[in-house]
Amino acid sequence: MTATGRSAQDLLLYLRTRCPALARRFDGVAGIEVSGSTLVVAVAEGSWWHAELAARAGLLGRLASDCLGAPTALALDSRPGDPGALPLPVAATKLWNHVAFWAGEGDEAAVVAVRKTRYAERWVPLADAQPEALAAELAAPEVFACGYRAPAPLPPAETPSTWLLPETLGDLCRLARAEASYAQLVVPFPGDDAADRLEARLYAVKEWGTPEVPGPIFQKYVGRLHYVAPGGRAVGVRAAELALAQGRG
Repeated sequence: MTATGRSAQDLLLYLRTRCPALARRFDGVAGIEVSGSTLVVAVAEGSWWHAELAARAGLLGRLASDCLGAPTALALDSRPGDPGALPLPVAATKLWNHVAFWAGEGDEAAVVAVRKTRYAERWVPLADAQPEALAAELAAPEVFACGYRAPAPLPPAETPSTWLLPETLGDLCRLARAEASYAQLVVPFPGDDAADRLEARLYAVKEWGTPEVPGPIFQKYVGRLHYVAPGGRAVGVRAAELALAQGRG
């Protein structure tokens, strides 16, 4: 805690509303704390997240100083990589929550959702497994999988991912309500411009709702978007890609 009484969590809230592109880079860290005049960020050495934060160290230091009320330096505490790790905000929530992974190609998409406990116990060991082993896990009744297709042509400025997001969120909301859970959607980082569009659509859904689900229900059962490294092979993303391929087969 700093002299202003603000914490590392307060800094993340500050970044979410003032510099969301920088805040997104914290999804892939292992921990964050303020120690004296230093912001210490634990992150896997050599990872995309490490490189992105290092490249933005000056900006992060200035914003941290503005928020925390004193000059603040950035220290990256290198940690071993963990290919099965969930984004930090997801990992820090209740064990019985659902984590949902999304994959899309062309006008089609798929989402796969599983309890965090099952992800840790059964999916993480499949990080380097052959597709057949992952396919067997996808077939389990405890795993939710659904495919989607966007209409063609889409309205101007729409993309399949933004168009399909309300339907995807509706399915995750129904799953979370039925299983007394909370669904958190994880996607490969699509770039800041695409992330801006996706997050705008998500917050519109959670504010306004849909004809099927009122906004306050979404707010209770569905979280924000979380990101894994672009081009990475997180096992949950692999599962969603496999579900997408199965839907096309």
